[in-house]
Amino acid sequence: MRVLPKLPIYLLGALLALVFSCTEKPAQKTVSLDKIRPKSETKRTNMQTEKKSDTLRHWVNYYANDSASVQIAAVQKDTTQQIWFLDRFGKPSKRFLLTDSSANEFVVRTWEFRDSSACNEAFYNWLDQAGKNKSSVALHTGQVSSAKYQLFVVSEKHIFELQTTKAFDAKKWLSWLSGNEEFAKMRYQLIIKPKKKTIWLATK
Repeated sequence: MRVLPKLPIYLLGALLALVFSCTEKPAQKTVSLDKIRPKSETKRTNMQTEKKSDTLRHWVNYYANDSASVQIAAVQKDTTQQIWFLDRFGKPSKRFLLTDSSANEFVVRTWEFRDSSACNEAFYNWLDQAGKNKSSVALHTGQVSSAKYQLFVVSEKHIFELQTTKAFDAKKWLSWLSGNEEFAKMRYQLIIKPKKKTIWLATK
């Protein structure tokens, strides 16, 4: 008989617990500040700049290795997308705009071919249209027509072309180029000047 008076207290407690549990709001999901905070583009821009700088750093070192004293002071990628005659025959492997210590600017292009036969074929096709009014140029003796100063070198599987608007010391560049494994053996060397006879240098 003593249990009955206590029964309403238990019921009241259970009822209150039920009411509080229904009115209590569910815990909100925690949101990371990193997800809602505006992100700065500075880090991304810096990373892209560093990547681009690192890409050119190899070539800055490459041209700065200068026992021949060509004195290159700055290197830029040629992004003009200009199509050159030799692009028809081989993929351009290097295409740069160089500036020397005297502020002279050079366009440098190198093409790579699958073998010596493909390289020779490209060179001979270039000669077939390198003369005045796109005329053919005779091997070893012909006159190449150009409005700029040029150095044109053919090796086993590569062709190198340098172009500039001012006279330059081609022999320094040939000396520098000979230290490059791709041009250790040069088959043809042409020094081209506006309105002057093309110089065909003897090769070994």
